[in-house]
Amino acid sequence: MLEMIGKVLPIIFLFILGVWFKYSGFILDQSMKDIKKIVLNVALPCVLCNTFLNMEVKPEHGILVILTLILLALFMICSKLLNSIPIFHYKYNVYVSTGYGFGLMGMTLFIMMFGAENLEMFSVMGLAHEFFIWVIYYILFRVEMKQEKIDIYMFINVFKSPIILGILVGLLANFTGISTYLNLNPIGQGILSTMDYLSNISAPFILISLGYGTNINKKYLKESFKLIIVRALTIITVGIGVKVLLIDNLMPQSLLLDVSYIAFIAMPPMLILPLLISQIEGEKEHEEIVSSTMGICSIFNIIIFVLIAFAMPL
Repeated sequence: MLEMIGKVLPIIFLFILGVWFKYSGFILDQSMKDIKKIVLNVALPCVLCNTFLNMEVKPEHGILVILTLILLALFMICSKLLNSIPIFHYKYNVYVSTGYGFGLMGMTLFIMMFGAENLEMFSVMGLAHEFFIWVIYYILFRVEMKQEKIDIYMFINVFKSPIILGILVGLLANFTGISTYLNLNPIGQGILSTMDYLSNISAPFILISLGYGTNINKKYLKESFKLIIVRALTIITVGIGVKVLLIDNLMPQSLLLDVSYIAFIAMPPMLILPLLISQIEGEKEHEEIVSSTMGICSIFNIIIFVLIAFAMPL
């Protein structure tokens, strides 16, 4: 119990520190954006590269990728069906209910609560998630909301994502045996050590940035909770169905898989969604509603991760 409390307190303290940075003016908005840019484009890709670099790739990983893609597709279908009900209808429901804050929040909390050595299953699900986001979610958003036409450049953007590149480089080094060579070579060891140092800065800076960026607007609480209800209904119904009917029957059972799955579906929505909405003219109010939803979900997410860690310690 005391060991778990020791893991929880840094999360709380760093989040609160981020809130203080914002309201005290200690760090300016532009400075925090630059910190996020470093974490997203450098630190997190290093975390994922290290994970896949050292992972023993197994056949069940491929099965889990496919099942995760099915899960996300079903989330999108279910949220579309719920969105057809007048009381639940909101133009961004599908996008709030489908995507996850895997890079910015999920990875950070998982590492802090369960350790980087247990990232195997969670990272594999994250690989499927990133592919889904860039190939389906992002393209659908641009076509449906921005009235853009599908072109080849939309698909090329998949390989511009630093997170995807980090995963692909790690897998390539793993499959080709480069990882073994790096571990035996002084220069390679230096490269790996540099990646380790960069990986270590991701968790504290992300939690600080989350605290800094949490924005809950009382004016939009009603709309935000409606979005949260639709997302919760989607996740609970589809999440339980996929776990019981597919994953439990097709994947070898393990506590790590169960923890990774629950942690995955408990993540908050895509934290960059308000940014995508801000690129559409005349959507300022919707941007604020979704931002408020993200703030509430982020707090819920931290609480859920803590409860998972206490209930299912690895």
